[in-house]
Amino acid sequence: MNKKSNKRYQKNKQRIQTTLISLLQEKELSKITVQEICETLDINRSTFYYHYMDIFDLAEQVFKETNRRLLERMKKEFHLIPFSEKSAILFFEYIKENKEIYKASNLMRIEFPFNEGKSQMVEMFTARHHQSLSDDAVMYEIIFFQAGLTFVLRKWLDHDCSDPIVSL
Repeated sequence: MNKKSNKRYQKNKQRIQTTLISLLQEKELSKITVQEICETLDINRSTFYYHYMDIFDLAEQVFKETNRRLLERMKKEFHLIPFSEKSAILFFEYIKENKEIYKASNLMRIEFPFNEGKSQMVEMFTARHHQSLSDDAVMYEIIFFQAGLTFVLRKWLDHDCSDPIVSL
């Protein structure tokens, strides 16, 4: 049986995700079908549905995995001062490397992504202020920061990340 810890299960899951990322470089998410992914990989639709409910579930999982890797990279470079120019450049470089995924994510997003990365943001903001702010004040600062960053990213992605990172 194809269990989640099984190498074949993992390999198929990774191949499906990689194919989606590849197709996103050619067309919008709404134009990609399960049939197209299955034909590209020469797999049955049942294999796809064993891993994902639909294209949007696949895209959401790819986005979550991409964000997880971004957070790992930022933690690895945590010696950089949070919200410094160096950490911002690192962040925007990663977004640019994965722009197709982030473009698709922005088109799918229904709610503001407050809970994504919330604990990491709280940790960084608290460290920045050395706990001089109340919990509520930190939350408002995070919401303000995330809202601004979200709209900067959307505009930058709409321009295909063509504006120089240092201008952001």
